[in-house]
Formats: sequence, structure tokens, C-alpha cells
Amino acid sequence: MQRRTLARGSIANIRSLAIKAILFVAVVGIGVAALRVTLLRVRIAREARSLQAEIVALEQKQVELQNLLGQSRDPAALERDARKRLNFSKKDEKVVLLVPGDAVQGENNSTNNNDHNTDDGKKDGDNNHSDDKDTDASNPVKWWRKFFGP
Repeated sequence: MQRRTLARGSIANIRSLAIKAILFVAVVGIGVAALRVTLLRVRIAREARSLQAEIVALEQKQVELQNLLGQSRDPAALERDARKRLNFSKKDEKVVLLVPGDAVQGENNSTNNNDHNTDDGKKDGDNNHSDDKDTDASNPVKWWRKFFGP
């Protein structure tokens, strides 16, 4: 009789261990599934915030473009842009262009006449030009002189 009791006790222990193992695997499986769902929700929330920020930026851009469109329909704004970007003028207006740097001033100097006076009282035709030596120089030498001096 003792053998039967031991056999029944060991079978009961095996069944108990098997049920515990099955329950453990089920709990771990449910935990992993819950973790995956949580991570998915976090990713979706992050993407939703990103898309919301993009929507706000696009709405701002839309407002700016609508303002620009409203301004472009204004005749005064069209005229101002045409004058600024395309250098347009009205029929009886004179256009004055200001050129920065070494621009030639006056009508007498607008021709390429080398006989005008320099600062030292000599005429340009009298002194030797540094450009004369550049006519015989090779192209790389000309560029070198242009950027780094004689």
C-alpha cells in the first residue's frame, strides 16, 4: 500500500509542477504581449506628437502663404515688386543706378580715354600700366596677380 501512496503522491507532484509550468509560461506570454502593446502605444504617441508639430508648422506656412497671396493681389505691392526686382519704372521717370566701388563718374570719364589726369598730375597715357605686363603673362599668372597682387 505504501507503494501506491508514493506513486499517487509523485503523480500529484508531477501534475502540480506541470500546471505551475503551464501557468508560468502563460503569465510570461501575457506579460510579453502587454509589453509589446505598451511599446507600440509609446511609438504611436511619439509619431502622433511629431505629426501634430508638423501640422502646426504647415498651418503657419499656409497662413504666411495666404498673406503673401493677399499682398500679391494688391496693385501697390505688385508695382513695388516690379520696381525692386525687375527695375521697372513709370513712363516719365528717370532711373538712377548706383554702382558700388570704382565706378566712373561724369560723362567725360565714361569713355575709355587713357588721357585723363591721375593723382600725381601725370596723364594715364604717360605712366606704365601694370596691365601691360599682364598681357604677356600666362593665364594662371594673371589669376595669381589678381588675387594675391603683383
